[in-house]
Amino acid sequence: KTGNLPKHDVLSQPKAYVVGEFWQNKLLSAQKDWFTYNHLGIVYYALDKIEDAKKYFNLSIQDSKNCWAYRNLAMIEQNIEFNYLSASTNMLNAVALNKDYLPLIVECAYSLIKAKRYQDYVDLYFTLNDTIKANGRVKMLLGACYAKLGILDKAIDIINKDLVVDDI
Repeated sequence: KTGNLPKHDVLSQPKAYVVGEFWQNKLLSAQKDWFTYNHLGIVYYALDKIEDAKKYFNLSIQDSKNCWAYRNLAMIEQNIEFNYLSASTNMLNAVALNKDYLPLIVECAYSLIKAKRYQDYVDLYFTLNDTIKANGRVKMLLGACYAKLGILDKAIDIINKDLVVDDI
């Protein structure tokens, strides 16, 4: 109705996105803030304009540091550019801004594992809140990192101790 997106809290997960050239034009003429820039990055990603997507994710971060744009940059670096080290750094940047969103923690763990940054995930795990640390997948990934680091007694203790991974 106003030609602009509503204000959005940087810690709240965006509910949905719209993509396509119609929305690209609407968003390009809208008032710019971190959320609009992030949404434009999604639009350009969907249109397979990856460099433009990266540009808008970076503009989103410049406007207001947010985990969503860092995460989106990381997914481009990981899944399109295969730059696992840079992707994992961006995922750590995302998690530093929002440690209470479980899917972000899980994506960060996989990104760190792809980059062979096993100790970084172990270190991250011990900074998480108790609810997230108790999640089966989060614990399973910790065990995998311990195994990769050769710390087998800790890996075995996690994997063999009534581990339940609800979403497997």
